[in-house]
Amino acid sequence: MRRPANAAGTFATGYQASLDVAGVYAHRRVALQEVRFAVEEAAGGRTFEHRLRDFNNLPDTELADVRRVLQVARGRIARRLNDPPG
Repeated sequence: MRRPANAAGTFATGYQASLDVAGVYAHRRVALQEVRFAVEEAAGGRTFEHRLRDFNNLPDTELADVRRVLQVARGRIARRLNDPPG
């Protein structure tokens, strides 16, 4: 299933979520970093100038791919919160 033409991109969504939650955008916020790491894994060795934007804009990236990346990142964050270091 392809993304609708009016769907917000992965970066734009993360940017807005950062503003909504923290009131300010922080480029290296943990949640955004986890999404970037998940994108790297999903990209199959491809490198990008801007991981979130460029992965999202690949012609072969489908909505299911974006959802999977977000699920991976969310799972990692949940594990961090449930098993803090120390």
